[in-house]
Amino acid sequence: MKKGTQVQSPQTGAQAELPPAERVESLVGTLPTGTEPLFLYLAIARTRAGAVAVRTALEKTIVPNPTSANSWSGAQANAAWIVVSIAGGSPGAEARKLVLSCLKLGNPPAPPRSYARGDVALCIQGHGRAAVVSASQLGLPIPPMLAPHLLIAFTSTSASTKNGLALFVLFGKTNAEAISLRSQLDRAIGHGLHRAAWSGSKKNVAWSSQRLHGTTAAGIASTKRTLLSCLP
Repeated sequence: MKKGTQVQSPQTGAQAELPPAERVESLVGTLPTGTEPLFLYLAIARTRAGAVAVRTALEKTIVPNPTSANSWSGAQANAAWIVVSIAGGSPGAEARKLVLSCLKLGNPPAPPRSYARGDVALCIQGHGRAAVVSASQLGLPIPPMLAPHLLIAFTSTSASTKNGLALFVLFGKTNAEAISLRSQLDRAIGHGLHRAAWSGSKKNVAWSSQRLHGTTAAGIASTKRTLLSCLP
């Protein structure tokens, strides 16, 4: 970090609007160049496409709105950025040189070896496209031994719609254990997951889902994006 650069807390400003999985891949701060206040919004992900996606999410909350006149953006390797001038002028050569000089070659962030139930629960609720509920709220006969491993959520394309799925996510120590826990859950609720709208597993997580009265193709697609984006 160059002397004079100030970095904001990820819990405030534009980053606060991001889900946890994207928040850890972003940085917001001010650049010590020129006389105009310049804000840097930087995303570093595992891929170039991932970084651009995080930058795009950040751009939606930037004030003032970035334009070709008051900002400069770009992408390189697994990083993407946008620099915005509060005063409205175009970021100069000094700012551009500073940003590019800080993008050194290295290994992208490694995905986690396993996923934690609490982290995934926070992540899927980040954009208002999922609401986490408890088994007791639904009156489901969940065995006590399954409860600590189970995450239940209702998904949708937005907070104001109900067109997604009832999503059941099981967390184990291994992939095999997670799949076994999912089978135990299926038996406990009378094989209600037998005809799942969408199911799968990754690392120590296995999931299945049920259609709702208002489920649509868009809702199913949104569910897949929501969950998989939180299982990098």
